Amino acid sequence: MTSPTPAAGGDASKEEIEARLAQTRERLGDNIEALEDRLNVPKQAKAKMSDVTAKAKARLQAVGTSTATRAKDVTSQVGQTAKTVSRKLNDRPLVEQLKAYPRAAVATGGTLAALVALLIARRERSK
Repeated sequence: MTSPTPAAGGDASKEEIEARLAQTRERLGDNIEALEDRLNVPKQAKAKMSDVTAKAKARLQAVGTSTATRAKDVTSQVGQTAKTVSRKLNDRPLVEQLKAYPRAAVATGGTLAALVALLIARRERSK
């Protein structure tokens, strides 16, 4: 290796040359670290896995929030339907009520079944 030569003007002091050498070493060290990061496949795989896991957790939380919101909406609809049916069928025996309004009975039963299924699925997922 040859000894460092002063700049083209020839007036570079020893301190200036040492400062430039220090900057060059620092850049070289940064370049080597960047190359090590690019060539370290296990490290890249872990970083990618961490990123994918974080995105999946965020998506799952968003789905859970939307499911909870949907369950509240369904509960509200069931309550409204039950009140409406109750008002319409107030003084009739149950069998006559079901015969008179079969769609309302089926809709209420289906809504309740869907709500129970949502709650069970949510409970199972949280375990």
